[in-house]
Amino acid sequence: MNHLMEKYKLCEFCGISTHQIRKYFFKCPKCKNIYNKSYQTIAYEDTYFETEYKKQYGKSYIDDKKNIQLKMQYRLNRIKPILQDFSGKKLLEIGSAAGFFLEIANENGFISKGWEISTYMSEYANQNGNTTIQGNFLDLLDHEKNDQYDVISAFYVIEHFTDQKKIWEGFQRLLKKGGLLLLAVPSYFGPAFYFHKDEWDKNHPKDHYIDYSPYGIKTVCNLFGFKKLLIYTEGLHPERFLLGNVFFLKYFYSIIQKTFNFSDTIYIVLKKSN
Repeated sequence: MNHLMEKYKLCEFCGISTHQIRKYFFKCPKCKNIYNKSYQTIAYEDTYFETEYKKQYGKSYIDDKKNIQLKMQYRLNRIKPILQDFSGKKLLEIGSAAGFFLEIANENGFISKGWEISTYMSEYANQNGNTTIQGNFLDLLDHEKNDQYDVISAFYVIEHFTDQKKIWEGFQRLLKKGGLLLLAVPSYFGPAFYFHKDEWDKNHPKDHYIDYSPYGIKTVCNLFGFKKLLIYTEGLHPERFLLGNVFFLKYFYSIIQKTFNFSDTIYIVLKKSN
């Protein structure tokens, strides 16, 4: 833990001192990102995707394919007005799991490839016709010298890495100029953090190193030559507001969440500008 304590003294992006805001969390006063000093790594194998996913959603990741792909198609639909034609464009997904997004991307005309740390999931994806390389993103990044992509996606992935600068430098190198970076991340700028801090602390995943926000994403993407195009709420939870289950307040809170991206999870579309 001591090496993490040292790490949190300075923001990884801004190089300035972070402030302790909760027992295990430090916040940068400039970019507003929050770091988790109790971070722990876990093994992303079959038990993670089957058991842990089932705890949260009531079914295994594999069994939830239909719902997952509906969400993935929604994400692609959001970038259609930007790219217009997907045909023949190269897409790389970081953390491609069972290949469900790769399958949807191929159906939409992309030439897609995935990188997945889980041996179990990468083998499943390949067995079902989705090109997937097994390995850690940072390790694979060192071997990917020449390829560049029109689109890179990373859905609920980047928060797991302790070397955030290297992640963003990798996105910058792998994307073509004008290419799109699609991210889905947990966001502390939402009702869970602001209205239920003790529960947020208790339920915060140990393997999440950093918590972004719409402001934090905008600040960081500017450092690495990206332009923010779109941000959407990924999940609406008006019940997490005060009296959020009251019908007219539930509707009102939903409007607030959509308008201000005040959500516990967000979907972001960024464009590489140089």
